[in-house]
Amino acid sequence: MRMTSMRLRFRKERVAALVLGVVCATAWMLATSPGHAQVTGVTGGDFRRAPIEDTTLLMNGRWELGLNLAGVFVSSSTTPEGGERVSQTTFYGNPGLFVGRMFGDRIQVRLLLSYLRILTQQSVGDAEAIPLQDSHSFLGGLAAIYHYPLPLGFAFYGGLGGLAQFGVTNRPVEMMPGSVFKNSTTGFGGQAFIGLLSQPGPRLTLRAGLRFDALFGSEQPEAEGVDSFSSRNLQLLLEFAISMRF
Repeated sequence: MRMTSMRLRFRKERVAALVLGVVCATAWMLATSPGHAQVTGVTGGDFRRAPIEDTTLLMNGRWELGLNLAGVFVSSSTTPEGGERVSQTTFYGNPGLFVGRMFGDRIQVRLLLSYLRILTQQSVGDAEAIPLQDSHSFLGGLAAIYHYPLPLGFAFYGGLGGLAQFGVTNRPVEMMPGSVFKNSTTGFGGQAFIGLLSQPGPRLTLRAGLRFDALFGSEQPEAEGVDSFSSRNLQLLLEFAISMRF
């Protein structure tokens, strides 16, 4: 009986030691894990006086300065019965600079200064493409953007703005193949856009989304005796931006 009692007590001691070892090993693994956010090593007492800086864009008074690129390329073709294939392509490119300021924690007012290139070409069969519209313009815009914050520095955004266009447009002369009219172009319009914002660093900001531009204006040919005419450009664009916030 005495030997049996000693064996039982020895087994209980071994089980208790094993349980204690597992608990200690688990605690050590949690304490040394990189993802354990509750363990912080601190030396000295100055950390209590260290300032905490919030670098998120979504703060009243925050500025954003960056590069913006919007564009689209569209191609279409048709072949009438018994005829040659007719193809048409349109390129709409709009690189520019922008600066914005936050008013409150959600609204940003942004000024965009950019270059606009619109090129529409048409070809019949294997013939060389003929430019139907070749525009080079300055495009300025003022927009208000609303941001909806998400975790991890992301945010949805959407906005509306106005546009002003000043430039020149070359168009072919119907009765004179190879000749073009050079037209002074002015226009006004609006834009609407939505997208996703990311803040991967303390200053870096990235944006990606969709933008719809609507431009209405007039073109005045430089040739004498030719009347001015109205123009319209409606485009759905992909838009990307990289910026710094401060």
